[in-house]
Amino acid sequence: MSFKPKTKLEREMWAYLKAHRRVTKGDLFAHCQDTEWAKQRLFGRLRKEGHILDADRDGSTHYFTVFTEAQSRHLEAGKRKSYHGVIWRAMRVLREFSPKDIAASLIGSEKEVTESEIQLYCTLLARAGYLKVLRKRDPGVRPALYRLQKDTGILPPTKKQRMVLVDPNEDRVVYVEGAHL
Repeated sequence: MSFKPKTKLEREMWAYLKAHRRVTKGDLFAHCQDTEWAKQRLFGRLRKEGHILDADRDGSTHYFTVFTEAQSRHLEAGKRKSYHGVIWRAMRVLREFSPKDIAASLIGSEKEVTESEIQLYCTLLARAGYLKVLRKRDPGVRPALYRLQKDTGILPPTKKQRMVLVDPNEDRVVYVEGAHL
């Protein structure tokens, strides 16, 4: 990643590429403010110079990256060591658990995670369909009990804030920035 952006478009495109492990050309171009011709030209030049690499392909969708495989592995290792990462790892091992069980399994780990942080993450994962609620929480009596039902791999599902465009006429979300992520 020795590229040194000089123009506004180069700074925008490079910052977006460095902030995302992989991107589609469409997402990248939607983020950058310039003419289509200028974006295409810069993208082509960065690919030709080897700054933008092919990441992978999903059907007809091509993904690009600025990270080598070694850099991607390093980034992924950082995600696994994040507080979501250590909670996710414990969930994958235990399969059926309460936030208290997760907290107990993390005693002495590299991350200090509170039971309330674990509960918030469990609630988010349950809403997204990753966890099934086996027993609701009874405050002061017993914690909620969950089962991991959607184990997608070693990297933890992560909450991200995105720009969303809602059309109130149709009462629906019509665009989510970086929807493939």
